[in-house]
Amino acid sequence: MNLQRHLQKEIKRGNRAAFYAISLAAQILKLSHATEMIETQGLTSFYDFLNKLEKETSKASKIISENKSVINAKEKAKTLIDKDIEHPKIDKLKEIMRESKQKKTIIFTTYRNTVENIVNLLNKENIKTTKLVGQKEGLTQKEQVKAIEDFNNGIYTCLVTTSIGEEGIHIGSADIAIFYDNTPSSIRKIQRTGRVGRLRPGKVIFMITKNTRDAAYHYKSKRDEKKMKEILYKMKEKNKIKDQETLEKF
Repeated sequence: MNLQRHLQKEIKRGNRAAFYAISLAAQILKLSHATEMIETQGLTSFYDFLNKLEKETSKASKIISENKSVINAKEKAKTLIDKDIEHPKIDKLKEIMRESKQKKTIIFTTYRNTVENIVNLLNKENIKTTKLVGQKEGLTQKEQVKAIEDFNNGIYTCLVTTSIGEEGIHIGSADIAIFYDNTPSSIRKIQRTGRVGRLRPGKVIFMITKNTRDAAYHYKSKRDEKKMKEILYKMKEKNKIKDQETLEKF
């Protein structure tokens, strides 16, 4: 993304070669996103993303969509999806949810299409599940309020949400928080975790695909959180107020 900004400046300076370079940078970003879909989300999210690319008019999207390797990958993904093969996380998630069926659970994921996929899969398992996404992602404010109320009132035992569920709105305390994917932001990690254990002990479950950016994001946020706590403790020690002298001593 920094490279793209640099190339945009080069275009303004009249460097025509930068047009080709910026298209390559856009292709890399899109392919990187597609890889993240496979690694951390599932085949349906990957397949949906490639379908979306086919509808886009940019040169980068067209080049990727017409690439033989990408076409082959899409066909393989569809074959596996038709066989109900999705992602190892999905099977593990079903197992966790069956064991904790009656407990209030919030599942966090980054992408809207993953939200839809998880909601559909869990409802098929007879786990009462609803979604909470942003207005840009398809829910009106009224629908958002209803989803939260239904979850708080126990009509649904599971709420699947994007980043909107992390802060700024009132969601009642849950028993379990599941990170379907991981965020590199320590702030977002803390906000997600803060949704459980307010009134009684809660559990946080991190779902991590080994040897992928899923693991990298998890450990980055963990390191940053540790650094943040160390800084806060040092500040607390440094600014510790001495015992106030009595009026008599004064």
